[in-house]
Amino acid sequence: MITKKMFGELDSSNFNTASWAIWSNGFNKKDCIEGQEGQPKKYFIENISDLKNNVVFVGLNMSGNDENRNNDFICSMRNFHTVEHRGDGFLKDTLKSLPYLWGGYMTDISNEIESDSKKVKVDIEKTRIQFDKQLSIINSKNINIICFGGEVFNTIKKIVLKKREKIIPNQYGVRVIKEIYNGFNVNIFGVLHYCYIINGRGNHRSNEFISKLKFVNKEIKPESTHEKNT
Repeated sequence: MITKKMFGELDSSNFNTASWAIWSNGFNKKDCIEGQEGQPKKYFIENISDLKNNVVFVGLNMSGNDENRNNDFICSMRNFHTVEHRGDGFLKDTLKSLPYLWGGYMTDISNEIESDSKKVKVDIEKTRIQFDKQLSIINSKNINIICFGGEVFNTIKKIVLKKREKIIPNQYGVRVIKEIYNGFNVNIFGVLHYCYIINGRGNHRSNEFISKLKFVNKEIKPESTHEKNT
């Protein structure tokens, strides 16, 4: 679970790309809560009991549209919650039936706002510092990191791994690595990026994406009460 103190420390004023994997029932319609002033941050606070500290979704960066360059967009924690964005709508629809993933923390490895992912440059050391700060606030004994896309997976792998990777095989093709990092039991899951699926380059892979996240959902062990926020 997430406390109000933890929520405040993970606020977008400290981490520009911070958000949470819950959406209103009306998302992704034009007049949904997420499009209102100060939202969805207010919605997150009202539903703080649904937020989880053992799940972290990681993307590359925010896309470069004009809305995302708006300070209100960042302050309202609207990353991953862009109204009428097909990818964000698809992600919400996928996660709403996966109880162990719904409510996870969301962030990016880069603060750069750019639509062309090939132009995004990631500084590993800066990313490591920012990522370590966020994990220390989350402070879960077991942290499950879901990486959207190969570049994100490879970056997190460089940060977390102490030695050569050992991928744990599974029938769903999810890249899975288990490691102890800064005292946390870290499980890293590499899956497709959801925007890749719906932007015309991989529509046929939507079922594959859903199957991969269902697999991750089953792999996550919910924390018992005595393990939370210790």
